[in-house]
Amino acid sequence: MIRSGPVWAIITAHTCHNWGNYTILICIPMYMKEVLKFDVKQVPEILLCSVEHLCYKPINFCVNISACHTRSSAIAERPRDAPCQLKPC
Repeated sequence: MIRSGPVWAIITAHTCHNWGNYTILICIPMYMKEVLKFDVKQVPEILLCSVEHLCYKPINFCVNISACHTRSSAIAERPRDAPCQLKPC
């Protein structure tokens, strides 16, 4: 399993997804304060916590649509009669 290319692809994709997700979640308050000149202390904590998820959901939706498009397009297709590249460990 360690030598399997698809496993490493999944691990890499998962790591990149988490890295991007946490980067966005960490940087939103700083972005709001420095770029938008928005005083974070004026807003109740509940609203501030929801901003992260409100930004995350549209981004996640767009990434899912692009992934589905990539899977259905010729980019990710292989011939139907081609043997599967996955081999047991």
